[in-house]
Amino acid sequence: MEQNIYAGILERGVELGASQIEIYHVRKTGESVIWRERGVASIEISTLDRFGIRVLVDGKTGFASTTSAESLEDSLIRSIEASRLASSGFTSVFDLTETGGEKAGKSGDVVSEISFFPTGGVPFCETINYDDKLITSGRGDLIRLAEKIGSKLEDGYPGPAWEVRLGKASVRKRILSTLGVDAAHISTKFWVDINGTLAVPGEIFTAGDYVSSASFDMIDFPILIDGVMDRFRYARKLSRVSSGRMPIVFTPRGTAAILRVLSSLVVPEALMGGSNPLTGEKDRLIAPEWMDIYDDPHLDWGVMTSPIDDEGFATNPTPIIEAGVFRGGIGSLSEPDPIRSGSTGNCFRDGDCRPRVGITTLTLEEGDVPFSTMISSIDKGLVADGIMGLTSRADGTFSMGLQTGYLVENGEIQGRVRDVMISGSIMDFFHSCELTGCGGRLCEDRFFAPPVLVSGFLVTSA
Repeated sequence: MEQNIYAGILERGVELGASQIEIYHVRKTGESVIWRERGVASIEISTLDRFGIRVLVDGKTGFASTTSAESLEDSLIRSIEASRLASSGFTSVFDLTETGGEKAGKSGDVVSEISFFPTGGVPFCETINYDDKLITSGRGDLIRLAEKIGSKLEDGYPGPAWEVRLGKASVRKRILSTLGVDAAHISTKFWVDINGTLAVPGEIFTAGDYVSSASFDMIDFPILIDGVMDRFRYARKLSRVSSGRMPIVFTPRGTAAILRVLSSLVVPEALMGGSNPLTGEKDRLIAPEWMDIYDDPHLDWGVMTSPIDDEGFATNPTPIIEAGVFRGGIGSLSEPDPIRSGSTGNCFRDGDCRPRVGITTLTLEEGDVPFSTMISSIDKGLVADGIMGLTSRADGTFSMGLQTGYLVENGEIQGRVRDVMISGSIMDFFHSCELTGCGGRLCEDRFFAPPVLVSGFLVTSA
């Protein structure tokens, strides 16, 4: 039935004058629970069913979206009308030869095989980011897990007002076009968000952590729970730090904030900007020779892992920094990377189904130095963990406040610092990053970050 509807829309689009047509469909379902004070406070069920249609008419593109398959023909007509309003001479978002891309006729060789069919069946690519256990588990399993985590927090570190949020989701995507692409991908996600709030002299202290994975079994709950409680243990003593430049050990969560800055600089729009420090640096050494940063759509159990992007383009790891050398950014068919002159398989769509360029899992290759060894090497410096108020600019400069940060003296954590700001630039990071540690993890769904030791950032204390 679904196949017949899609085939009819593609045929109807051609009849209405569209030379190329693309249909995108995403269906998301999720459940989550919130636990507070030894009881489940709420249960939420979410669903999203959305369709997007792009057309090419006389060299111009149009887009429309809808929440109902029954309205697809209306959306097709609206997308054709929108194309007439588009600027003339706009590069075809479907013309793979003009953008220098490669039609997604095969998958990357890391994840799994995937086939594309001009008509007929849909290949459900159950890659290494699909966990059947999440599909078969029930709401009661989520409730019991939230209660268990909450009890361990209250028993292990009484005092803070603890809140536990956790949930699961499944996502099914399908892309069809008159170019012969007919592909589908299904994935799962499990996440846990723990936060505690404690009244301390002069302020309300809040700390927590968020972890996610495509698999329930990949979450290390003891480490997660102990790590959150440790943040409160270190916060018992308040320490002061003087302003100036000093070595900083970023935890994986802190490193993720720096990777977030980098991610904003490697999209096509940013790379075409005159103030971007990466513009004009292709194939130049800009970082330590041991540093590798790449976008990895094939990370085992990564939330964003997929053999195809949301244009049906085959994904593969994309080097950003390779042995310290800047190789280029990321792009899609509709917004090619200006440095590589093509798509890197980085098209993603939000709830409105409109295509945008975004990272999958931006990865900083980890080293082999334990986090504790990095701290013990510092005479006086900081540990940067929870970041708040990150502000980044088009020229790669940034500032970030420390929500959870700690003073280090003589190789040991002395206590928590507050009212501290860290500022620098992405080039400062490349030039002053001394080493990366082991124990990297997925942060914020899209960053694989290890701990890092940086010497060149400015610390400002109120």
